[in-house]
Amino acid sequence: MDRYQHVVRASFQGHTHTEGFHVTKAIKSEKNIGMNFVDGSVTTYRGKNPGFSIITFDEEYMVPIEIETHFLNMSEANAGNKKWIKLHDFT
Repeated sequence: MDRYQHVVRASFQGHTHTEGFHVTKAIKSEKNIGMNFVDGSVTTYRGKNPGFSIITFDEEYMVPIEIETHFLNMSEANAGNKKWIKLHDFT
């Protein structure tokens, strides 16, 4: 990432079953050089509800301008309510 930090606009990973942000640091200086958004998973896992995110990008600068996360409450889904619920959005 050190070598290409001037090119990379954003970094996204997924299928971790837990959503979060992680900071990328430079190898030699420990300077913060990037941010990674780690998304959850649509598959269930040990008490975790499935979820997904919709990421909207600025077309000119190719940077994310909004991340909207939804999840499915498995207890409610098993009872018949299979509605995805908006958890939050980052604008």
